[in-house]
Amino acid sequence: MTHRPPRAQGLAANVSNPVAAKLAHEINNGGDVRTLVKEAIVDAQIHKDWSRVVAIENSLQRVDDRTIARHLGAVGTRAVVVSRIDGGSLAARIPEGYQHGLAWLVCLLFVRLDSDLVAAGAIAKAFWSKATEASGFGVDWGPAPMCLPPLAFGGPMRITITEAVGRGDLGHLYGVGDFAARAVEAQARASTGDSSSLAHILWGTVVTGTNEPLADLFNEEIWCPGFDHIALAPEMTRLLAEAATKFDGDTYIHPECLSATAANEFARRMVNEQVISNVVEGRLRSQLGEQLEGASARITKLVPNGLPYMDQLLISIWTRANILVQSLRIPRSGNPLEVDAGIIADFCRAQGIKNVAMPELASPIGANDYPGHVVGQDGAMVKIGVAGVGDASSLIQSLDWEDPEVDGDLTGVEKLPFILVIEKYGVMTSLGRHYQPQVWQAFKESLSRAGDPIALMKNDMARFWRGSPDDLPWAMHAYERALLPERAHALAAQFKLAGGAVVQVTPGLVEILQNTDIGEDCPSQFLQGGFDVMYLVFRAPTQAYSDESDDEDFDEAFLIDGVLAQRWEEAGVQHLQLDTFITSGPADGSAPFLMEVATLNVVVGDASTLADLHSQMDLADGLLKQALDLYAGVMLYMNSRDARVQRKDEHAEAAAALAALNRKKRRKEHYQRLNSSVDAIHVGPETVGAVGEGLALSHGRHGVKPHYRRGFVRFNQRFGKGLLQTRPVLIPPVLVNAHKLAGDAPGKKQYVVGAGRIDAQ
Repeated sequence: MTHRPPRAQGLAANVSNPVAAKLAHEINNGGDVRTLVKEAIVDAQIHKDWSRVVAIENSLQRVDDRTIARHLGAVGTRAVVVSRIDGGSLAARIPEGYQHGLAWLVCLLFVRLDSDLVAAGAIAKAFWSKATEASGFGVDWGPAPMCLPPLAFGGPMRITITEAVGRGDLGHLYGVGDFAARAVEAQARASTGDSSSLAHILWGTVVTGTNEPLADLFNEEIWCPGFDHIALAPEMTRLLAEAATKFDGDTYIHPECLSATAANEFARRMVNEQVISNVVEGRLRSQLGEQLEGASARITKLVPNGLPYMDQLLISIWTRANILVQSLRIPRSGNPLEVDAGIIADFCRAQGIKNVAMPELASPIGANDYPGHVVGQDGAMVKIGVAGVGDASSLIQSLDWEDPEVDGDLTGVEKLPFILVIEKYGVMTSLGRHYQPQVWQAFKESLSRAGDPIALMKNDMARFWRGSPDDLPWAMHAYERALLPERAHALAAQFKLAGGAVVQVTPGLVEILQNTDIGEDCPSQFLQGGFDVMYLVFRAPTQAYSDESDDEDFDEAFLIDGVLAQRWEEAGVQHLQLDTFITSGPADGSAPFLMEVATLNVVVGDASTLADLHSQMDLADGLLKQALDLYAGVMLYMNSRDARVQRKDEHAEAAAALAALNRKKRRKEHYQRLNSSVDAIHVGPETVGAVGEGLALSHGRHGVKPHYRRGFVRFNQRFGKGLLQTRPVLIPPVLVNAHKLAGDAPGKKQYVVGAGRIDAQ
């Protein structure tokens, strides 16, 4: 069953004119629209009473599109009925011997590519001056040039303008000019936002006498008797071209004068084609290039049930993967629906969209049902939001991401490892809302293990994709931002779901590692941690960013907040992936901002060395090399003798303390402590300089200046029964001749590995 918006009731409500209310009811109930509207227009033209026509439009105030203006224009804008007793310039031009006349509209059409209304008005004024000098060609151009875009050139609007200008009433013209400007702005908002061309219609009147004005008005064979438009068109076109050449910008001129109906129809068609061209050039080609074979267009004839004057063409343009690019509603001309649809279909094909279909509606539709909907392949109405997703609707619920509302006070979370900061700000909720429930459930299962999260999600998407398999890679590329989350968000979700461990590397160990050389022959077996998914927290300055920022006054720190390390086996191959989280912010570490997540993925063999890992990366990328070396140093330290590894369950302790408190005794600081704490494994010495844990101290030779001797790692330290096993030993950096810096006070004795003797501190 199709779910549609509720229909508006009482379309003829709030109409004070009883006759107009009766007319609106007759139209709403399916009366002959052309006959009914003709009567209203003729009555208005003869009696100068537009209340019935205006009332018809007012009765449709709750209907989305008031396309009754199309019917008013189709039968009422061939000419205006005038009488000698009306007065004004139009009545004065009725030929001798006639009491009545018809003020026929004579139109010239030109296009400004820059949509400049001011320039268009100036062109019209320049032409008006030239035409006046040439005796006007028998056309009354009025006391001021009349030039409006076709959006304002329809319905009773054009007739009232002609009549007002004939009376010399320019105030009405200026009011309609404002309306035209607003119409142009509306068109710009409806398009892709690019500057587009706009047609302008410049018109005047030729008044002819008639003994039967009403009959002549609706006589399809009569058009401006006594005006030879075929003979005069070349001269009028020449003057319009001369007027346009004085203004900057491209102006295109239709090479003939037209009847009002023909000019309006030509301009309407051109604007429709222009909008479609904007969609093709602005959106389709940016996604498909010149290969538009994957695009399609559907043109549906809308005939709202019970409102025959509301019939329109609903045009929807689709790209590959059945994804909606643009939906357009175009009012019909006076042609049959099939003719209008055929014209638009031919133009779509000319633009390169070969697949053009004209599906029939599966069921009648109410006047208020189709706004916000398009027609699917089966003829059923589909909400635009869902259609915009296309085949991806099997994966996601919306093209846009909804930012979740964060619950609770997050004061102090910036102190946490950034992988947890992201999760605290609701990434799991955001992902759950964005994806279809069955897909999100599959993601949660896949992300509960080590592996590249984006690759895991893509594999799951292939299982649920309902469209052509060939379209999925294209959709991944064209709609990457909608189909895939930011890498940092995917990693945060994976870290939570996989139960990743936080390894807090102490500042002391970071300093030691930054002054320690790790040989290229380091075996990969020493680079394994105790967890498949772990986040190593460093908060170490990034050498790559620091080198780029040489401004001494630059008060911003670029840090490697941490490295998310993952190891997994796939098809018998061991993978190591390092995702490095780079943050920036004040030097004091407050309010950090995530700048980048840099990813390194290498293959690790049983006999691999650190040199083999380096060979799989660009060593010129200082950021990734620094991250790999820091990771290797921490793993070597954790696997070495005398490593200091301590587990601290600060978050669990804070949660237990909060649970033990009576609710009335809980304070804001208790929740802040909970939010800013984390259960972590602390690795490394507490401080630099602790004996056996930090930088070693050595006096060395007395004549040598104080200096650091870089640390290193001995990989072949024998241990175990028969000394058959080996393990790495971290030889820390040595500060030689420290007494020359710290004074001559004697200190503890310290054994310096590799030194020939024991020096006194």
